Amino acid sequence: MYHVESNFTYPKMYKVRQHLNSEKLADINKTVYDELDAIGIGEKIKKDSEIAVCAGSRGINNIDKIVKAAVDYVKDHGGKPFIVPAMGSHGGATADGQIHVLEKYGISEETMGCEIRSDMEPVYLGDAENGAPVYFDKNAYGAAGIIVVNRVKPHTDFLAENESGVVKMCAVGLGKEKGATAIFCMNDFMAGGTYDRLEELGLHAGKDVAVAGYDNREMACYEKPPLTTMALPLHDIGYKACQIIIGILTKEEVELDNENCFVECIPCIRESVNAVEKKDWKKNFRSSCLRAAFPGQPALRSHSGRSSPLPFFLH
Repeated sequence: MYHVESNFTYPKMYKVRQHLNSEKLADINKTVYDELDAIGIGEKIKKDSEIAVCAGSRGINNIDKIVKAAVDYVKDHGGKPFIVPAMGSHGGATADGQIHVLEKYGISEETMGCEIRSDMEPVYLGDAENGAPVYFDKNAYGAAGIIVVNRVKPHTDFLAENESGVVKMCAVGLGKEKGATAIFCMNDFMAGGTYDRLEELGLHAGKDVAVAGYDNREMACYEKPPLTTMALPLHDIGYKACQIIIGILTKEEVELDNENCFVECIPCIRESVNAVEKKDWKKNFRSSCLRAAFPGQPALRSHSGRSSPLPFFLH
């Protein structure tokens, strides 16, 4: 308990009222139909053609009603819909596990009125520009058309031209576990725990699964296999942060890139990501961000490339 003196003077206070967004759709089924009509999906569905409706594992409000509306839309336009789980390795990376994930969202063959085709063996499409193999769900690949039910929002961890939503579901969700056979850990200590769990599962870091840490702790190079990580340029980060603060205080302009200041991280490539070419590392690797907490002022970030995603996710 805290004791407050009777003569204590409180600062001036104000009442605050928060108005939360209460907007909602009056008719989900009609909205789904209208949106699909707006992009001409109905005109592309040929009679008796099989159309894959892809549902993910992220929490989307009323996802069961949305998917059901998409299924009914395909039926109303003469197509034969079926549902495909688009959730990468979720559900224990098993076909039955992914069906179970959908069931928890109210999506089943009984409620949707169509077949659910769940299979963990994807089709190999080719390689991305950085040499990473690209995979795609074989059931969706064999369909005449694909409808990806997704949510589009800014990503919470990185900035890029394409961040999440439909692109992520197509690249990772429909890539199944082969589209996500690597783990990027928030720090090197977490990577150590990842090593232990992989060993319990009979898997080997750097061979079966690529593993990378972040911050280049002393123990990273002594892991077995030695851990790939990123060394933080702490001196440069401190120097830049001080430069920004002094610039704010003295009203001097500080050169920034889109209100951000970037400092280069140092890649430490070791055997835990044996499929990543050293010469491509700087081009492909994108580190996490460090923000300097200056309210209303530019964010300070460390990075080593702005437009390419982490290579680990498509290892």
